[in-house]
Amino acid sequence: MNNLKYKLVNHPEIAIQSGLSGILRTVDIEGNVDNSFIPLDTGNRDYQEYLAWVAEGNTAEAAD
Repeated sequence: MNNLKYKLVNHPEIAIQSGLSGILRTVDIEGNVDNSFIPLDTGNRDYQEYLAWVAEGNTAEAAD
């Protein structure tokens, strides 16, 4: 089973917009977990995939 989650990340020292510094992507494939930080960069392929995921009606977990 492939579980995909996104969580917004706030970090005041590296904030890009409104305190948001990026997105944490967590993928769990049969118990193997991979965490990746995605910068807010429209040229980044992972960020583009995140935006497409949101456009499909999905919502990321709010930042802490």
